[in-house]
Amino acid sequence: MNLGWDLDGQPGTAEHEIGHAIGLEHEHQHPHCLLVWDENAVLEDYMSSQGWSPEEVRQQVLDRLDPRRVPYTGTKWDAMSIMHYPFDARLIKSPTEYARNGIPYNSEISKLDRECVLKLYPKKGTRPVNEDILHFMQPQEELQLYHSVQPPVGEDITYKVKPQKSGKYEVIAHGNAEVMVIIEAIVSERRSYLTLETVDNSKKISVSLIADKDIVYNFTFRVLETRDSGNFCLLIGEAQ
Repeated sequence: MNLGWDLDGQPGTAEHEIGHAIGLEHEHQHPHCLLVWDENAVLEDYMSSQGWSPEEVRQQVLDRLDPRRVPYTGTKWDAMSIMHYPFDARLIKSPTEYARNGIPYNSEISKLDRECVLKLYPKKGTRPVNEDILHFMQPQEELQLYHSVQPPVGEDITYKVKPQKSGKYEVIAHGNAEVMVIIEAIVSERRSYLTLETVDNSKKISVSLIADKDIVYNFTFRVLETRDSGNFCLLIGEAQ
């Protein structure tokens, strides 16, 4: 591999580029990345420091990867990944930890990086990995209509949903919380990604789904931020 520049004073750069060569993507573009950007600040920073166009900044930094692409990662989002760019705190709006401290320059291969690569490239004689093994969204329990749940902040929690009838359903956040929602349909044990949206109760946004009663759905919730400690819940109901 010819990187085309001197790596003196750039620990971790070769590992990062080799990661790309074996199929790894940028970790800050992980579909479940917690970072909420100040997009104008990010665009200004990278256009100035790297000479990139706005389209290049979006392609390399701001745009999230499509969860239908496997493998994009074998683990949950990892701020310590060798594949993660460093970011100054002023570029990040939330969560508070990163808005205050930013993301450091990662020069070492992380524990989750190793786990991911070992899944992608198993030892000789072991069973080849497939997308179901790589997929980190595993249903915890069945979620009934109008039954509220309160997922922990910063963790992925997946619930299985089996509609009793076909129709339109929606996810609603009660209380002050910003929540990422990923919906998948499970047909013949195969996963089909449907949507990724953010529910923000302060804006009264709901995530809608036209559901078929014969299909099982996975709803994955990740609470990005709460403005009142623990004072929120989520529920799935029929859309009006």
